[in-house]
Amino acid sequence: QSFEEIRFFAPPDLRVARFSDWETLIYDAFSPHQDIISERLRVLGAGSAEAPDILIVPVTTLLFRLAPKDFISSHYLNLAVGQTASLSELRQLLERSAYRPVETVSDRGEFAIRGAILDLFPMGHDAPYRVEWFDDEIESIRTFDPETQRSVDRVSEMQSLPAREFSLGKESIRQFQNAWHERFGGQPKACPIYQSISNGAAPAGIEYYLPLFFNQMATLFDYLSSNTLIVNEPLTDALQAFYRDTEDRYENLRYDIERPILAPNELLLEEHELFERMAHYLRVDTAAGDRTKGLQFATDQAPNLAVDDQSDPPFHRLRACLEAVDRVLIAAESLGRREMIDGAL
Repeated sequence: QSFEEIRFFAPPDLRVARFSDWETLIYDAFSPHQDIISERLRVLGAGSAEAPDILIVPVTTLLFRLAPKDFISSHYLNLAVGQTASLSELRQLLERSAYRPVETVSDRGEFAIRGAILDLFPMGHDAPYRVEWFDDEIESIRTFDPETQRSVDRVSEMQSLPAREFSLGKESIRQFQNAWHERFGGQPKACPIYQSISNGAAPAGIEYYLPLFFNQMATLFDYLSSNTLIVNEPLTDALQAFYRDTEDRYENLRYDIERPILAPNELLLEEHELFERMAHYLRVDTAAGDRTKGLQFATDQAPNLAVDDQSDPPFHRLRACLEAVDRVLIAAESLGRREMIDGAL
């Protein structure tokens, strides 16, 4: 809701984005939707010129450890018309970047190769791309409609982020296997997750094993510029409730020998670590309870917008107000009320 509100009132040239929660419970055995993964990767992969001016992050999402910053750049792909590129090497690169080979591309994170044509739906993009080769040179790049598979617009270049926040390359898989043995021991071949990763596939719920793919983890703070301003509501109650739920789930699930799980401190920042990292940035704490003690912004008193039953039209005051300002958000109590207001205006 905050994202939509801020984006509505923000100036058109202000970039507003959100770093989404996985929208799964910690340790869940299924993965988030591809759109969520794409939205997160778009934020993590944004260069300084494309970085959002306002980034909205749930505090519980801010706790999670992330892939190192150089991971995104090391799996960044740029293709341009006239560029010489090997299609077979591109296939290997896409598979290392966790893209799924399919017959027909319809969703983010998928690619298909047919002769001298590559169809790719990159993360962080709203449309898939069709790249055609002539010999070893890229002849054309077009966007296409995933439903009809028809080409739409011709472009001169395209970029691609990794399909996941980890790699499925040989070195990454070996790192995962070694870390699994160190953490869990036992019989890894009896564990479906271990087997899937060893075979180069990404099983459901793999997001909660992310630390096994890297020697060192990062947090979202590592992706922020040094002049970032943090604005937050009171955090203590939300943090404590989340930590309690996490510990409860950990205790309930930790004894499954076919699906062992990482300790919470391997996945999350502890409370003191969160506030230590926040202390490196300018910060505004919004007030709880008595709003008069919080931030105060200069505002004008609303004009008289009452319905004038004696005039035609009766909503002339509201119309005049709408014409005098750039943006107005009208909240209605129901769909019926919204339709009535819309019809009256």
